[in-house]
Amino acid sequence: MVIHTHEDDYKCEFHLTNENKYKQMKMKYKNLRVTLITFVGFILFYILYEYFFKDINGFFRTIFLDELAFVLTYLIVAIPMFVAVGLNVKFKNIISSLGLNTNMPNAFFLSLFFTVPMFIGYAFVFDFNAEITMSSLFVSSVCAGFFEELYYRGYLFGQLYRNTKLGFIPSVIVGAIIFGLLHLYQGNDFLSSLSVFLVTFAGGVMFAWLYAEWRFNIWVPVFLHMLMNMSWMLFSAAETAAGNMYANIFRFITIALAISFTIFYKLKSGYKLEINRRTLIIKRDQEKA
Repeated sequence: MVIHTHEDDYKCEFHLTNENKYKQMKMKYKNLRVTLITFVGFILFYILYEYFFKDINGFFRTIFLDELAFVLTYLIVAIPMFVAVGLNVKFKNIISSLGLNTNMPNAFFLSLFFTVPMFIGYAFVFDFNAEITMSSLFVSSVCAGFFEELYYRGYLFGQLYRNTKLGFIPSVIVGAIIFGLLHLYQGNDFLSSLSVFLVTFAGGVMFAWLYAEWRFNIWVPVFLHMLMNMSWMLFSAAETAAGNMYANIFRFITIALAISFTIFYKLKSGYKLEINRRTLIIKRDQEKA
């Protein structure tokens, strides 16, 4: 016969307490390590982009078509970020960690559905931009949509949100601010610059939200960004990202449609919203909700 004593209970409780402390310390270390690696990777990318992009692009343009040179340059300067992802999640998981292994066709048609109001509305309100070229459309629509979403949402937001306990707000805020600041060149004065910043900051938050809600399918914000830029350019909706009254009316309809349909689809399909009160600041276990 085995006699169970209070001493046994104390030992068991002591063991569990130490085990929980070890897990908490391990999680804190992981959060700090991933955060530092992610920001270091982004800082190195920005240094390469700011100081070496033109030289690298100029070299590639002597060998390849301008469009291909542009793509290759963007990939070269982003090497520090790809290395950072590999350090965070193992190098074999880089593609999946950036959301690139997800469903592209579904994302494209979903984004096309979202942007129908912009294409139709702009076609009625604005004149077609006859001066637009395939090269400018490729660079400012296709490349901008792909690389900005991959680097700011897939990397800067995604690495923090998916691989640490940080919630949506702390994970998205830095990337959205940087995204907004990078568009300030479009402003002519303080007010116009502020308008551009606020619009692009909000856009960064929205794209990150869509990325998270569509099961980290990076192609959803990528194609939505591409198509929104494309409609803006094809019909010369406005000179800056801040837009004008008519440009913003149809843009806001597109945004409202994207947000409302996403919420409706997830609730109708029985899926929980990824971004909720338990994932806003610090992520807590969803099963406890």
